[in-house]
Amino acid sequence: MFGGPFLNTAGADEKAVKELLESTVEEAAPLLRLADAMDHARRLLRETPPGRSLSGLYGSLDPSLRGFVELVYDSADHAQLRFFESLLYRSHLYDETAQSISIIEQPKLDQPFIFSSPVLSHPERLDIDLSFTSPELDDFLSASWVATDPRALVERLELTGDNKSRFLGLFTDEMPRRCESPVSDVRLRYFGHACVLIESSDSAILIDPLIGYAGDGFDHFTIHDVPDGLDAVVLTHSHPDHVSIETLLRLRHRVRQIIVPQDSSGNLVDPGIGHLLERLGFPEVRRLHEMESIRIGKNGAVTALPFLGEHADLDIRSKMLPLVQVQGRCFLFATDSVLLEPMIYEKVGDATPNVDALFISVEPIGASLSWLYGPLLDQRPSRQIDQERRINGSDAAGAARFARLVGANSVYVYAMGLEPWFHHLLGTSFKPGSPQMREVQVLLETCRQRGTDAEMLYSKAEVNFSAT
Repeated sequence: MFGGPFLNTAGADEKAVKELLESTVEEAAPLLRLADAMDHARRLLRETPPGRSLSGLYGSLDPSLRGFVELVYDSADHAQLRFFESLLYRSHLYDETAQSISIIEQPKLDQPFIFSSPVLSHPERLDIDLSFTSPELDDFLSASWVATDPRALVERLELTGDNKSRFLGLFTDEMPRRCESPVSDVRLRYFGHACVLIESSDSAILIDPLIGYAGDGFDHFTIHDVPDGLDAVVLTHSHPDHVSIETLLRLRHRVRQIIVPQDSSGNLVDPGIGHLLERLGFPEVRRLHEMESIRIGKNGAVTALPFLGEHADLDIRSKMLPLVQVQGRCFLFATDSVLLEPMIYEKVGDATPNVDALFISVEPIGASLSWLYGPLLDQRPSRQIDQERRINGSDAAGAARFARLVGANSVYVYAMGLEPWFHHLLGTSFKPGSPQMREVQVLLETCRQRGTDAEMLYSKAEVNFSAT
């Protein structure tokens, strides 16, 4: 991991960082007050004797928090805040005027890690204040596929001077390359990390879209390899390498529906993906509980299977392993899961068909609990707990047993964070001799000895299946 609790100013001078900090504190004052109010409310709950009525505490909550939470106990008398996320998104705290897009002509592979790097002005970048739900954003992003009048768009965006000329310089007279239709009954294309496109004559389904840009010096699929219409985008869980707002906005105007895991019932560490996407302007968001299914096209379906692991033992509900059925074929995307309780997947295997291809990551180490969830916890964990409860995935033995339990005919290792054009988002860079890569080799050899096809995916891949 090259990200952590430090600030990477990427060579910026102290004055620029100080000005950004001061403007952020001023503009985000309502959100900072809300964060302080959350901390105060959680202290109140910790100081309340367990089991005593919570009804008298509402009047002690900060006004910035009142009306957005319910004070509740779990069945063990642990007092908690339950947030009404839908109300928060409809309040002044959700400020669309704070949204903007940044554009550069060429992708940069040396971007600093996004979670510890201040976003400062840069002469090569064009910044436009633009709400993510604005029609102008869709019109601009759809210009990757369809002819657009850039001068009319400039007027609608109210760009002037150098910004106007730089914006116009982004457009070309050349028609973009079109996506090729599949020649087989079912085609799977790997776009990098956890992004897989499943196509047939009947449907197109995209899993965890995170798509690199053309012209970065690497051979991989790009946005031009996505078909004109997507019957469904499926998101497995809310970690930012699986829910990429940047990619989702680029696809929004051609997505019929987004399928997400169930929302979390107001847990601070588990924000609902569905609430977020609805506020970002996606018109059709479908939520799935475990073992629920949605039909896709004439011969397809997506079923949500239980997702264990990678969340440091926290009560995270907004996660699922999608089982995708297309033209009689069955594909399971087990992404960052861990076989914590084999009995669950024995029962899942009994209730579902055998899997033609299992996609799973191998990450037995992962990050510590506080690396991702630290700011959301009621109290700072001890060093021992922080290191023991990790955000990790499967090891080789667990992944091999998982494949056997679901009857996988082939295994693909993916979502390893290996592609260099995603390093700024993932914070990982595994070397060939790393523990993770050694475990990958053990898994591949175990599968092959068992007679199961196995491969590690990197950058770009295509697999074809006949219908059954």
